[in-house]
Amino acid sequence: MTDRASSWLRTAEAVLPESLLPIRVDLAERLAHYDPRWEAPHGPPGGWREGAPIGNGDFGALVYGWPDSLSFALGKTDLWDRHSDGRSSFKGASVSEPHAAYFNQDQAEFSRLCDEPEVATRQHATTAGMFRLHLQEADSQFSPHLRLSIHDGVADLSFVPAGIDPGIHVWGLVRTRSLVSRRFDVLAIHIEPTLETPGYTPDPTLRRNLEAELAPLGLLTWELSRAPHKPHPAAVPIEADHEGVCLLEQELLPDDGYVIGLMVDGGELRSQSQGARLTGDLLIPGTSPVTLYLTIVSRNDAEDPRQAARERLRAARRAGWDAVLESHRAWWAAYWRRGLLFVEDQAAERNHYVSLYLCASTIQPGKVSPGLQGVWVKENVPAWLGDYHSNVNLQAVYWGLFSNNRLDFLEPYVTCLERMAPQARSDTHEYFQLPGLRFPHAGSIDGFELTQGDWSVNLGVSVGGSAWLVQLLWQTFLHSQDHAFLRVRAWPLLRDVALFYEAYLRSDSSTGRLNLEPSLFYESACPRMECSGRNSGYELPMVRMALETAVRAAEVLGCEEDLRSRWIAVIDRMADFPVADDESWIAFEGRDLRDVPTHFLSLTPVFPAELVSLWHGPEQWRKQAFATLANPLTANSMTGKAWPGGQGLREIIRLGLAEEALAGARFDPDKGDNANNANGLVHTWGGHFLQADHGPGMCSVLPDMLLLAPGGVMRLFPCWPSRLSATFHSLRAPGAFLVSADYKNGGVTVAMIQSLAGVELRLANPWSGMARIRDAGTGEVLLTTRESEFSLKTTASQILVLDREESPWTLDQPQP
Repeated sequence: MTDRASSWLRTAEAVLPESLLPIRVDLAERLAHYDPRWEAPHGPPGGWREGAPIGNGDFGALVYGWPDSLSFALGKTDLWDRHSDGRSSFKGASVSEPHAAYFNQDQAEFSRLCDEPEVATRQHATTAGMFRLHLQEADSQFSPHLRLSIHDGVADLSFVPAGIDPGIHVWGLVRTRSLVSRRFDVLAIHIEPTLETPGYTPDPTLRRNLEAELAPLGLLTWELSRAPHKPHPAAVPIEADHEGVCLLEQELLPDDGYVIGLMVDGGELRSQSQGARLTGDLLIPGTSPVTLYLTIVSRNDAEDPRQAARERLRAARRAGWDAVLESHRAWWAAYWRRGLLFVEDQAAERNHYVSLYLCASTIQPGKVSPGLQGVWVKENVPAWLGDYHSNVNLQAVYWGLFSNNRLDFLEPYVTCLERMAPQARSDTHEYFQLPGLRFPHAGSIDGFELTQGDWSVNLGVSVGGSAWLVQLLWQTFLHSQDHAFLRVRAWPLLRDVALFYEAYLRSDSSTGRLNLEPSLFYESACPRMECSGRNSGYELPMVRMALETAVRAAEVLGCEEDLRSRWIAVIDRMADFPVADDESWIAFEGRDLRDVPTHFLSLTPVFPAELVSLWHGPEQWRKQAFATLANPLTANSMTGKAWPGGQGLREIIRLGLAEEALAGARFDPDKGDNANNANGLVHTWGGHFLQADHGPGMCSVLPDMLLLAPGGVMRLFPCWPSRLSATFHSLRAPGAFLVSADYKNGGVTVAMIQSLAGVELRLANPWSGMARIRDAGTGEVLLTTRESEFSLKTTASQILVLDREESPWTLDQPQP
């Protein structure tokens, strides 16, 4: 972890003591049931999209292929081509041109703007290249299978070699274990012959009673390459030096690039250049194991990537495979202890833990936030340039980290917004000609708007995503109560986005109200002119949420009283959410687009705006939310569906639809259009690309069902089916509370709550009768009440026990 990322939030890494876990669970054994496996009859996957993903949050690999062509598709989060002509891909000299086309309903002008020449593309080169090993490629390979341990973060490929010797032998398995280490910053590939012989037992009745033997690995071949890409010069191979370090150097434009380094421990590595790639042999003596170390170093990591790569590889080889593996397992063990849940629905639980595995593999504090394809991509130019989409995709990568008590993993997100903000502010002032800050719809790493083609005329000037982006900053404060973070890092962005919206809203002189126009209903009807309208049912709630959040943040900080007063007045004048005759929310005021066959969000005021739920908000909005659920057109939307990252499920959870949400959260090997969906690892639309958002985001679903704080009131198991048991440990709630709780036989048995920041606890009584709260340290009863909602003052680090007198919880011993 870099200095920038260490201790960036005061309570980010706090964890409730394991002694407070309400049940006993062998976590390694439980997670082993959820490991992705590629076994008989097909064996290891043949394509990269179906590969086993491993990563350390900075770089990673998809592991795929049979042993004779074992492949590692390499990717890294910060391999961006920042080459630019210095402007975003907007159409027209200013936003007034596309806005004029909308207000005048001028299709000819809209078409003219669409036909304007494109700004030079800034491409995200997430892919780093390919590494391939050819193990015993002239021999038969029996029973190869690949297993990804999500508990340890290790991909384990094993097979039985045959035909490697003319004599009669029983060879043991050859195992190839691969991991990407955080401590050593290397991809380690350990190849080891074993005496394991699954399914074989020597038969003493036979004349030839053969014992298993270690298989000699002999001479392996390998290759390291990076496919050519027109805007960039070809990769430069650098053959092995006196220490056996090979390098492949790729320049990106301008003055950017990276190096892939390779080194071996336990064999003799020989290399030669073949054009823009390295190939070679690896001679392994006898039956010895061998470890290959590979690293990827960018100029974002070090001024001299070559030297840094050599230093990483030397350090890993000095430590050795056992030390690398031990430190890797220790990191993962600590990661899993941060927050746990166990539910009586293993299909849903599997998705949760696979999702948390993907979070840790694709995000690392102090490193660059992953783009749309994360670290697992093979294309030189991935879909949508692998950029940062602000209308769900970037947020979905991170939004499970709050409740799962992994706030430190949000650091790359915050740094990403800060990095984008200067250029986005400049575009806001110069192109939009407004104060404040509007983030791009599709942003580059340096904040340029990347939306291309016809889409750039409307989606490229959309405004709703900015509110959604900064909402996660506010959630970071709520879950940490770190006032320094709010003041220094979050407030400048919250304030400037609110200033932009205040200026963007248009006053109606006849009614005095403020309209949001033009606005978009997510992406419905894009990129046509009719996709824009007045007071979008998607963007209007987002704008309101951003202004309300800015008011609350200023109140907490005790600053900007004039701005607060202005924004409160703006909120009071804002238009109502558009509704149909049946009171369901629609796309625009007086016009609906919910019948358009594209993806959109129906319940934005519920989530992500968090303005209303089953338990809080105006009664009128609550009725409108349920009317929207009942409207047949809602079935066209993502409401009630997992895409992306549980977005549609998080909407219905906040309306109390427990069975429907759980059904969407379940692992289903038959859904989706990609073979690897059978392992719950990827989400695709067209089958030809991956996205990084869906997998990590799914870990938000079950915690939402088990712990929520709508309207600032903590609720235990707010949306959980009463027929099922559930337990969670060290989940985090707004107010910087860590919570462990147990649910059996249709009710809560106990909860332990630690107040990290000493703020007031507001809690919904989980029982219809008497509840009591005791201090876990002293046993003192602090409160008994029958109230449906109650509050209690807390002190920092205090641990509370919530139970009932008639079924008391033993403070010093968890239940079996």
